[in-house]
Amino acid sequence: MPIYSLVCSAFGEDRQAIRRGARFVADIAHRYDLPVTWAIDTRIAHSLAALLTESYHSAGDDVLLMLDIEPLLVPDEELRRDVRSIAEDKVRMQEEFPRHIEAERDRLIKALPWAQPSVAGATRKNEILAPALQQVGFTGLWGYRWEQTDGKAMMDRGCPFGYFYVGKDRHNGPGETATDVVGIPYASVDLSAVLEGSMPYEASAEIVYALPRDIAGIPVSLWHQNVEWNGVLPCVQHISAEAVANSDMDVIKPLLEKHLDFVGQLPDVQRMTLTDVVADYRSETAEKPYTAIVAETDEKSTLFYYDHACQLVIERGNVAPRSLRNYVTPPYESRYCVELDLPVLSKCEPSRQREKLMFYFEIESTKEMPFGVAIWGDYTPLRFAESDAEAVLRIGTHLLLVRMQLHAGVNRTRVALTI
Repeated sequence: MPIYSLVCSAFGEDRQAIRRGARFVADIAHRYDLPVTWAIDTRIAHSLAALLTESYHSAGDDVLLMLDIEPLLVPDEELRRDVRSIAEDKVRMQEEFPRHIEAERDRLIKALPWAQPSVAGATRKNEILAPALQQVGFTGLWGYRWEQTDGKAMMDRGCPFGYFYVGKDRHNGPGETATDVVGIPYASVDLSAVLEGSMPYEASAEIVYALPRDIAGIPVSLWHQNVEWNGVLPCVQHISAEAVANSDMDVIKPLLEKHLDFVGQLPDVQRMTLTDVVADYRSETAEKPYTAIVAETDEKSTLFYYDHACQLVIERGNVAPRSLRNYVTPPYESRYCVELDLPVLSKCEPSRQREKLMFYFEIESTKEMPFGVAIWGDYTPLRFAESDAEAVLRIGTHLLLVRMQLHAGVNRTRVALTI
């Protein structure tokens, strides 16, 4: 089911600009029957109370609570200390985080008595945050930035590009054991633009930066084209109230209207707040869901895939992945779960056996790890017959993805299709 959400960040120092930009976004979004999720902190809640209360009652808007965990963290210069001190700091944070979150939630509700925040947002995250959110009843954490390479959010690097269940021991990925808290992208990634190198991630994902040319529909189109084989595939886009207010609104207005009209005309799209999306995701996805996106440019097609165990990128024409992030048994030295020593595909043999089409793979691995190979092509006329792989996933008419769990040494896997 295609689900679309718009998040408007409305926090910062320039409260007058934020109020002006928030009113602008609300007026346009509500004309297109789009409820807005407002990312606010407790410092600005009172200032926006009138607008948000009106929007909640008239348009079904909702709020998410922005959290700043910086004051609770150990200063960077103190990180290289003895093991006992590090353990003590972890225990301290496990005690302080829930109290801090509850206190911030109470302050928000005092300003907005109708609010029942169950989704939080944060730029800086660590492995304590998601378990603490779960402990006090939150179900979602917004703000994950895929492949971010600078700023505080670079600690997200390695995370999936879509929704996922945040790991208990790792904030930037799922893992074998996960919390019930759903990690939510800051904004859905325009993988096509990333592949082309035509624009940075932030510019491709945020509506407000689509001003030089109307590219806002690109990530939404890509998302909509990939819904079929994903089941639940939510798309979230972000716009900044302060950035809008400090820009030429006469230029932004027609672009935003055109984009939201485009979204509204896509078939079967459900427009939801993040609170509703998280509830839907938790009810309709399995404990260990997967997401697969095929992004196509003029020159190539690329599969972007992740599940609870790994993230894979495989280019058309190649069977093995060009990159792999291992969420289950990541290399000790890898901060972002990157496997540098990729398994070697030593044999890939297709063959026919009466009415069966057979594929045989041999893969050499230095250790136990999750893995996957692609069988590119349209195999929709054929039925899956048998395999000793962990799973064989049909990604539309693009490919079959063979997911497997490798052991150290030579791994042999076969897949059989039949008429």
